[in-house]
Amino acid sequence: MKKKNKIDSKKSVKQANDVYQKALNETIELLKNCKNGKYIGSAEDSFEAVNYDDEETIWIIGVGLNDKNHICIIKSPLEYWDWFHYQNWIEIVSDNEIYPWAYPELYRFVAENIDSATTKLKASMIADEYDGGILFNNKEEYEDEKGFNESFNGCTQEFLDEHNITLEEYGEIMYKKGNNLCFNCWNCEHCYECVNCNDCKNCRGCDNCLDCKDCHGIKDGKNPENEGEPDEE
Repeated sequence: MKKKNKIDSKKSVKQANDVYQKALNETIELLKNCKNGKYIGSAEDSFEAVNYDDEETIWIIGVGLNDKNHICIIKSPLEYWDWFHYQNWIEIVSDNEIYPWAYPELYRFVAENIDSATTKLKASMIADEYDGGILFNNKEEYEDEKGFNESFNGCTQEFLDEHNITLEEYGEIMYKKGNNLCFNCWNCEHCYECVNCNDCKNCRGCDNCLDCKDCHGIKDGKNPENEGEPDEE
């Protein structure tokens, strides 16, 4: 009597996982060999993945390789106010960020954009579609621009000369600090609520805001009346 062939129920799963792992390994090799940097940002070429923890669909707008040779990603922010600030790069394996199903698409993203590989900071700025700093002749020009576009950073040539930096350096620094809307405000970090520093009572993350000359009731980023917490609506 012939012996029946036993069905290997895990065969297809193993084959799929092998494909995912191969895609991940080849992505690592692609980025390891880049001369200009190991990070790629592209909001236009974003792709979908599924978050491991909450099973929600996310959009990936950046892929990079960190110093440990681990693949990391930038996710597209879900909220409007979360744009235009320096984002964290999250390791996809050690942090269990996404399911391996997305690894082949992750490889495609890197392979098709490999010529755009750059530094971590510049890739973050590209992913966020951040244009950098804007140079204004005076504060009045800044106010006019703010009326049309609130998602920008700007300063005057006088400010650049005072701090001995270029406009590009200013744009990169202010991007990392995340304090758009703070005109010539050098030391204010993550100042989402600050509108030209005219009323810093509502600055949720204003830290040692030394350049804000008109902060009402603020000393070293803290409101003495409510210990730095934003006023109630």
